[in-house]
Amino acid sequence: MIGVETYYRPGPLMFGMEYFLNQVASQQTHDPRFHGGEIFAAYLVTGETRPYNARGGYFERISPARPVFDGGPGAWEFVLRFSYTDLDSGTIQGGKFWRITPMANWHMSDNVRMEFTYGYGELDRFGHRGGLQFFATRLQMQL
Repeated sequence: MIGVETYYRPGPLMFGMEYFLNQVASQQTHDPRFHGGEIFAAYLVTGETRPYNARGGYFERISPARPVFDGGPGAWEFVLRFSYTDLDSGTIQGGKFWRITPMANWHMSDNVRMEFTYGYGELDRFGHRGGLQFFATRLQMQL
């Protein structure tokens, strides 16, 4: 498996993409290759910047400038993601799937976040196409 990812974060705006390629050694299925990836954009409308941990190589969670529990609005983040996966290769017909997902994240404090997600995806497999709509919410509390 090889992959590449890149991110650009000018202040409260962040763009990113990831792409992967999997090469499978299998004579029975003619050594299939699968690939896919994701692109996204995120914007913190309340002005915060997502911190980056250079030692660990990852982005940290948002710390609101004015948390809800101190009388502020918290931090509001709007995200748009698009992902694509191709699982057709060799004799494997796993299909192709894409998804677009807008999200709103409300970071109420350093340890409480609400997530609101709606998305639409489509699978094309065996000559049939099927759509999927989803809505999800999540309350996340961290210690």
